[in-house]
Amino acid sequence: MFDFIKRKNIRCFCFIMLLSAVLLSPDMSIPTSAAENIEGTKDYEIINPYESVNWSAFGKYKACLHMHTDENGGLQSPKEMIEDCYKKGYDIAAITDHDITNTTWDRNDRNTDKYLTTERLNEIKDGTDRNGRGMIGIPLTTEQSVFDHVNTFWANFVNGSDATIESKIAKCEELGGISHINHPGDASSSLCFDGDQITEMGRGFVDKYTKIFLKYPSCVGIEAFNAGYGNRESFRLIWDHILMNTMPKRMVWGFSSDDTHYTTGTGFNFNIMLMPENTEENIRYSMENGTFYAVAALTNTADSQDSFPVIDNIVVNQDKNLITITGENYDVIEWVADSKIIATGNSIDLNNFEDKVNNYIRAQLKGPGGMSLTQPFGIIEKSTAKIGDIDGIGEVNAIDYALLKRHLLGLGKLSVQQIQFADVDGNGFLNAIDFAFMRQYLLGMIKVFPAEQAIR
Repeated sequence: MFDFIKRKNIRCFCFIMLLSAVLLSPDMSIPTSAAENIEGTKDYEIINPYESVNWSAFGKYKACLHMHTDENGGLQSPKEMIEDCYKKGYDIAAITDHDITNTTWDRNDRNTDKYLTTERLNEIKDGTDRNGRGMIGIPLTTEQSVFDHVNTFWANFVNGSDATIESKIAKCEELGGISHINHPGDASSSLCFDGDQITEMGRGFVDKYTKIFLKYPSCVGIEAFNAGYGNRESFRLIWDHILMNTMPKRMVWGFSSDDTHYTTGTGFNFNIMLMPENTEENIRYSMENGTFYAVAALTNTADSQDSFPVIDNIVVNQDKNLITITGENYDVIEWVADSKIIATGNSIDLNNFEDKVNNYIRAQLKGPGGMSLTQPFGIIEKSTAKIGDIDGIGEVNAIDYALLKRHLLGLGKLSVQQIQFADVDGNGFLNAIDFAFMRQYLLGMIKVFPAEQAIR
């Protein structure tokens, strides 16, 4: 027993000496990687949001998830907006009036002249005058409009005057609903970037949204397209910067919305839900799991509804680190990582872009009829990726412990990628809890970090 204690004390002494040497070295530089990147050698795990999609059997269902009526802010009645969506080939629609919860399209607790009759509602559901292709509504939908706007689905409440973005999302989650953040940055989004460089204001929005996504799993995504705001590129850049913070452990889906207040503005932006059949249960699964793609079309008539880029199949080859997309109505497919276009073409071999791909990649298809966005693919470098391995040498040791402590004490600064590996509890923040878990790991008290368990 004495020998065991003696050996243990010697190991602890050596550990403390190494830690002290690292901490006390005034000119210590923090490495950004273990070694220079060697192109073509890394092995990746690609997290494919479309893995559950049977591309040959599933249908492509057109969804409007953000529109308004004259019940609050719009110019036309719910009946007129629903009939217009039906005429324009929609399969799914949600009335999201400001601070009024939509219940059913034939509701009789409000002005019945503004809503469908029950007979007409059943015709639309069954598609009796549309070759059996019905359109269904998502119940209990609201745009919660106090300060930051949030769309809530399957949640029967309206925000109060003192609501915050977090309180609305928390209430929605408490009621069993899901939500997404609308027009991120709002009117200020154009000030969030100077060219492709994020500004202090942009960083503030990204940090705020990142904390929300890491805390509330029921908040499933953000509007990457919003026609009412002119489909600002800044919305997609904010989305990308959030993905840089959350992926691959927390997927954040990109939605497309008209945010229309009248029929002539409906039909430009929508989501194509990939589902075995059009049911409320499948719609919710698709929204929660990212089995859809977002579209911004240049025309909104039923005759030209198929002119936008269509995705027919996505194949992920894990062995070759390859993603391939096939589709129609596009001129180019661009691949985006860390908010920048890094490649074009139907396929991307991640081994050809090892210096540009970190934790996610997404694709955007562009053609004469508009643009379609895939959801992000999570990227994990299997060969070297290990939670806690801050210096990137392939193992967690006293150096990693020391780097984390220097960062927490303000004596050094970790890179964005290093911060992801230092966040061993997986809550999106670096604090004393991460430090405690790191210590427990090095002392053999735990074998796996909480963040590793979340990824698995």
